[in-house]
Amino acid sequence: MFQHAEALQAHLRWHGRPFVCGICKMTFKSAGSRKLHRKKHMQRLCKCSTCGDRFVNEIELQNHERKHTDYPYECDVCDALYMVRYYLKIHMRKHTSRRPWKCWECKALFVERTSLDVHKEDVHPESLSLI
Repeated sequence: MFQHAEALQAHLRWHGRPFVCGICKMTFKSAGSRKLHRKKHMQRLCKCSTCGDRFVNEIELQNHERKHTDYPYECDVCDALYMVRYYLKIHMRKHTSRRPWKCWECKALFVERTSLDVHKEDVHPESLSLI
């Protein structure tokens, strides 16, 4: 006999199999056993033909594969991906000494104009009010 409804529900869950595999609908008594089972799915199919990463289902694989087509420009240094070649070109400045944007107040150099603008707002807000 259970004094609280919550205790009864926990007991019933223990006898039941409330942990369901979202792929094959197989049921398990614990989350841990379901997790071990899901690894078997990971070993099957759903492997990216471009990079070899594996996915639980076809939808996740398709979402991942868009990375290889929608973002065709990849940084050779850190593997960052970009849709537009120009953005990759800007990104590459981070890996070189090319910093074309200069703060006239303190001579700090920046890769992007937006970084310079943020710097001016944070470090030299008084000079912005003069403009």
